[in-house]
Amino acid sequence: MSVTPSPIEMPRTAPRSAHWLAIYAFARAILWASIRNWRTTLSFLLAPLLMLVVFRYFGGDSEMGQYDMFTYLFPGIVTMTVMFAGVPLATRLVVWREQEIFRRLACTPQPLGRLVVAMMFSYLIVAISQAVLILAAGLLLFDAGVSPTGIALAFPFLLLATLCFIAYGSMLATFVSKAESATTIYTFTLMPMAFIGTLFMPPDNLPDIVQRVGKWLPTSLAADPIRAAFLDGTLPEQWGLMLAGLIGYTLVFALITSRRFRWQ
Repeated sequence: MSVTPSPIEMPRTAPRSAHWLAIYAFARAILWASIRNWRTTLSFLLAPLLMLVVFRYFGGDSEMGQYDMFTYLFPGIVTMTVMFAGVPLATRLVVWREQEIFRRLACTPQPLGRLVVAMMFSYLIVAISQAVLILAAGLLLFDAGVSPTGIALAFPFLLLATLCFIAYGSMLATFVSKAESATTIYTFTLMPMAFIGTLFMPPDNLPDIVQRVGKWLPTSLAADPIRAAFLDGTLPEQWGLMLAGLIGYTLVFALITSRRFRWQ
């Protein structure tokens, strides 16, 4: 008498490609849901767009070093766009944990870890797309004056910064118990790093001890090479250390997430 395998046992004999097609379908569904959630997308685009308008048309003749205020702050605005990539991801992770959706996903044939990574990848695409829109707005509408070489040099750091802060949002989600607290905690932990670092303020304006600490924060490690690429078309001398630092932060955040995440 033949025995029909259970749904949990059947995927063991399925081809490997079937698993990856299922994960791809899951990531595509999350991506499409994020795109359709236009209120959240618009809210994350509105702040940097308003900053572009304010600093371009209301910044006056203020200068920051050898650059005018808008030119100096534009790379920080683009960088800030991807720094908030972890907010919607952290919120969704907490909501799904509250609603016990991960328990249901754990009963599917696909490894839960791969599904979470697929979710993170979908948010990576959304965040990079938002940064590209802000960059395009700066170039086409506000005369930012960034060269193609500068954009090419900055893009790897922009991509890695997005990964870093997505991992940061995932890590914070493991410490947050309520979904309504996720955005607040993310913002209140990110903003000090932004202002202690060099996201918007030249390091010479900060105390020495703050400069030493701030330049190694993930916000500065992302903003400094992107600013150098946008303004000068080159990378800073320590760009290799900055790249390694961003990779290190990303790995640490991912490790903490994997240790604390409830995988069942």
